[in-house]
Amino acid sequence: MAIARGLANDPDIILADEPTGNLDTATGNNVIEILTALAHDEGKCVLMVTTSTRASWMYPTRAFSYERRAPETISPGQSREWR
Repeated sequence: MAIARGLANDPDIILADEPTGNLDTATGNNVIEILTALAHDEGKCVLMVTTSTRASWMYPTRAFSYERRAPETISPGQSREWR
């Protein structure tokens, strides 16, 4: 419900703080797919903060590791493991 309320006004920038935090795997994957479609198909800017490596590695274009303190750009098809 919170995601629907956040998208109701059709924002250009979507801030998603732990969008999959309390969801089962299938529902979490659906949420990530929706956010990805909004970014790619609707031209929205999606900024997601998560502790879930599954969520952060599904479709990122830029990932940030707090352990390494340096951003890493991830391209489609590139390994999703931190170096």
